[in-house]
Amino acid sequence: MKESRRRRVVELQSRGWSDERIAAELGIPLSRLHRDRYDALRFLRRKLARHIRAGLGKNHQHGQKGD
Repeated sequence: MKESRRRRVVELQSRGWSDERIAAELGIPLSRLHRDRYDALRFLRRKLARHIRAGLGKNHQHGQKGD
């Protein structure tokens, strides 16, 4: 799937367009529209999870032996 179409689906939905109108505008079936929107959500969730988890892990600055 092209990322540009996925972005376009999300953009049009954020403008308040109905699913039928978006599908007609892009010339795709409703099932493809739903899949594109779901894939966009999965992509954003993965990016957010990586961002949140980047700060997690062991903190090696405190509690070292010999302090």
